[in-house]
Amino acid sequence: MKTILKNSWLILIAWSLILNSRTLIGTLMAAAACAYLLFQRKELNYWRICAVCMFLYVACFVTLLSGSIPYYFPELYIFLPAVCLDAALMNEYLQSLRKRELILLIVAIVSCTAVLAILISIVPEEAYLLFTKKNLFRMDALIFFPFLLPAIAVLGYDCIRDEVRRQQKGITM
Repeated sequence: MKTILKNSWLILIAWSLILNSRTLIGTLMAAAACAYLLFQRKELNYWRICAVCMFLYVACFVTLLSGSIPYYFPELYIFLPAVCLDAALMNEYLQSLRKRELILLIVAIVSCTAVLAILISIVPEEAYLLFTKKNLFRMDALIFFPFLLPAIAVLGYDCIRDEVRRQQKGITM
């Protein structure tokens, strides 16, 4: 869990740098977060990493193109692959967490998403002039959902696997 928390801080800093127009440093920070996860673990399922990364990238790319975010943040095209790779690598660490830890992580991500969504909702539309509320909600999704979706998928898989095991034990007894 410590590795996931340290990685989350690195990605948080990378996002802050990107949103403040420090593209190169932010992208390097995201790449450093990926490298940190790569070197912390001996065994990785590279096929799963590739599949999760591609799925997340397509989802993020569609979200990015659905609004006018690229007009204001053109550097996200460079940054998003690093974020998706980091989320896919973090998915490998999520496989080894217990359900309780997964639930805590999901609650933390959902709470952060909700707080940001509430803040976006509270501020009047006139304060955003060019960057609309819809684009802010899309940015909220781009920031948090690449990390939330794998966590939910792993939790769902664990719950289904436990239920199948429970049913198999009931049949054999």
